[in-house]
Amino acid sequence: MTPPSPEGGEGSDARGPTGAALAAPVAMPVTAPAPPSIDLSVAPGGRRVVAFLLFACAVVTVAQAAVAYADPSALTLGLAGVLVALTLGCWRAWARRTTSTTVALTGSHLEIVRHGSRHVFDLADTRSPVDVLGLPGDRSWRVLFHRRGLAPYVLDASMVDPAEFLRALHTHRPEVHYRPR
Repeated sequence: MTPPSPEGGEGSDARGPTGAALAAPVAMPVTAPAPPSIDLSVAPGGRRVVAFLLFACAVVTVAQAAVAYADPSALTLGLAGVLVALTLGCWRAWARRTTSTTVALTGSHLEIVRHGSRHVFDLADTRSPVDVLGLPGDRSWRVLFHRRGLAPYVLDASMVDPAEFLRALHTHRPEVHYRPR
C-alpha cells in the first residue's frame, strides 16, 4: 500500500489519483474541410418533353391503327404506317436520353460517370492538355481531355452546360482558351 500523500488524498502517487499511468496527450490530425462538390450535369428537361411526345405519338398511333383495322384503305394504312414510324423515332430519341451523364467537380477533380464508366481528370494538373473547341452555344462545342496512350475524352454540350463548365475550368486552368474548329 502507498503511504498517504501530504495533501491528505489517499492512494495518489506520481501516476495520479487512480494509480494508472497518465497517457501523453494525443495530437489529433487537423483535416481540411472537403472542397464543395459542384454538379455540372445538364438538367433532364428535354427528356420530359421527348417522353411526352412519345406518349402522345403512341396514343395517336393506337387510335389510327383501330381506324385502319376497321377500314383498311390505302390512306388509313399509310397514315398508320407513318404514325408507327414517328412513334419509333420518338422512342429512339427517348431511349438515347435515358443514359444519363453525371459530371461533378470536387476541388480540382472532375468526375464524369457515363454509360457505366467513370473518368476522373485533375483540372489543376497542367501536364494534362485540355482543348476547348468552339464557343459556348455552338452546336459543335466540345472539350478534349488528352490522355497518354488513349484517345482524348470528349465532353460536349449534351453532358454539361458549356458556360458553367468553362467558368469552373478557368478557375483551375486560366491558360485554356478556345480553339476555332
